[in-house]
Amino acid sequence: MTFGRFLDIANLILDGDESQSTASELETVIINRHPDDKRFSELAEALALYAPGNGKPYYGPGELRKIIRSVIQQYGETTENPV
Repeated sequence: MTFGRFLDIANLILDGDESQSTASELETVIINRHPDDKRFSELAEALALYAPGNGKPYYGPGELRKIIRSVIQQYGETTENPV
């Protein structure tokens, strides 16, 4: 399982990309490459409900970035090769 593609797209979002197309691409990576990894479950939900500017129950860019940072930290703490 590779974490590289996830990081490539996640870093775009962390660097300020707020587009739904980038969020959708990250969601696709999670579904295709990490479907059973529980560390991605909260992020997958946030990506499915990502709609900048629409308010609750949707997720905005700030919330999404916070969850992405958490996933990266969790992944690094639970692998032999931290990110």
